[in-house]
Amino acid sequence: MSEGPFEAYALRYASSSTRTAVDIYFRFAAYRVPDRPRPTSYYFWLLRRAGEVILVDCGWSSETAQERGRPIDVHPLDLLARMNVRPEDVGLIILSHLHYDHVGNTHLFPNARFILAREELDFWGGPYGERPVVADPTMRTEIEAVQRLHRDGRLTLVDGSAEVVPGVTVARVGGHTPGQLITTVQTDCGQVVLASDALHFSEQLELGWPFAAFVDLQEVFRSFELLGSIDAQPASRVVPGHDPDVAAKYAEIEPECFDLCRSL
Repeated sequence: MSEGPFEAYALRYASSSTRTAVDIYFRFAAYRVPDRPRPTSYYFWLLRRAGEVILVDCGWSSETAQERGRPIDVHPLDLLARMNVRPEDVGLIILSHLHYDHVGNTHLFPNARFILAREELDFWGGPYGERPVVADPTMRTEIEAVQRLHRDGRLTLVDGSAEVVPGVTVARVGGHTPGQLITTVQTDCGQVVLASDALHFSEQLELGWPFAAFVDLQEVFRSFELLGSIDAQPASRVVPGHDPDVAAKYAEIEPECFDLCRSL
């Protein structure tokens, strides 16, 4: 296994232009500002180094797209093919959390092992994981698929933070979900932090507005503070999980595939 820097890419598989700030932000009326459009993009992330292929999340499935009426613009496997990655090439998938737009395609990667926070698996398998107020962004079949991965020995659970391979570290920040992970990657351009849903949009670092779905508001605010301090460091960049600006900020090297070390 190499110990050099990784390449890091954001792959956008779906978008939405119909939602507004009222839909997106918790108690938006408290800010006493007019509503406005809040376009949303859906990504997963590819890390690559000398034949080593890692994904962070894997998008929602074709079945979920039909059931929830959430079209996929480009299937995740087609995006990977554009980057010359086959499903069998993927050796590790970091699951940032178990919402359906991040965990729907685990079955497509036969050789992958998986990483997840212990708190995440415990919560969704516990007594409160099916309460509608928190369970709406999940699919029970997908949670059961992850539970099977655990029983089959393909899922490693982390407590707190862990280096999963040299150059890639995960850390539990919670807030959005009980085991929300962020992933830090060492690249040629410095430290890239894939925030996933710990930070949906870059503007949250300045505004401090929580996303509508969360389980612990205090941890949400702490996550913003942590990510803001990281983003302020030289040679460090924080990549939000759902911001269309990612596609405007970084070079598109293949359609809907963005190089996180090539700023525009």
